[in-house]
Amino acid sequence: MNCGAAGFTIERPEDAESILRKAIAHPGPAVIQAVVDPNEPPMPGQISTDQAIKFAEALVRGQKDAWKIIKTVMEDKIREVV
Repeated sequence: MNCGAAGFTIERPEDAESILRKAIAHPGPAVIQAVVDPNEPPMPGQISTDQAIKFAEALVRGQKDAWKIIKTVMEDKIREVV
């Protein structure tokens, strides 16, 4: 059964705006799939020192792939500065 939904995939951040525009312009329902890095933690734009400490404590307690997540966070922060 076809419901008229269009499917869109975002594979690169720089493509997000154009793909979202296409999905919104579709005359019916749209499904958007975003391919993300599994080691990219969902973090707010600005975090407090207390939030950073709690995040680090959670990683130390045994988060799977903790070092990969830490590496990703550090790379993101470096990119923000540069």
